[in-house]
Amino acid sequence: MAEIMVLANTARQNFVWIGLSLGLLLVGGIVAFILVRSRLRNGDDHNSASDTEVFSMEQLRRLRREGNISDGEYEVLKNQIIRNARL
Repeated sequence: MAEIMVLANTARQNFVWIGLSLGLLLVGGIVAFILVRSRLRNGDDHNSASDTEVFSMEQLRRLRREGNISDGEYEVLKNQIIRNARL
């Protein structure tokens, strides 16, 4: 009889820990979802410093002069630099 009580108590403790673990996992998932969603809404997913390399106009001119970028790419990048400078 005592062994059954010990097993029942152990099973109850296991269910409590499993429930707490699942609850923490659910809360963590909700927090992660909210953070990702707010970051996407703010447009930060493409504008972080690690994702974007910053060029000066002189560097762009040199890249175009050396043939590393086309005239079209130069114009697009130049316009981005000008637009970002206005912000």
